[in-house]
Amino acid sequence: SDTGWVPEADMYETSDHIILVVNLAGVNIEDIGVVFHQNHLRIDGKRHLPAHADTSARYHQLEIGYGDFERIFRIYESK
Repeated sequence: SDTGWVPEADMYETSDHIILVVNLAGVNIEDIGVVFHQNHLRIDGKRHLPAHADTSARYHQLEIGYGDFERIFRIYESK
């Protein structure tokens, strides 16, 4: 993805389901889009900077991604 950050995801299959778990901690549900089309699942959205973020602060470590994101997963039926 060429977007701001990429959320981690786990995908696994049970006997009758495909389970997808995407780490979207801190993303508001209204900022998430989900579309399934022709065996592709697209999840996109935006994680905003927290209201308490101080742009004048001297940060020592920044690991949490903010901004736009997009993940596309190919879903297919195993035989």
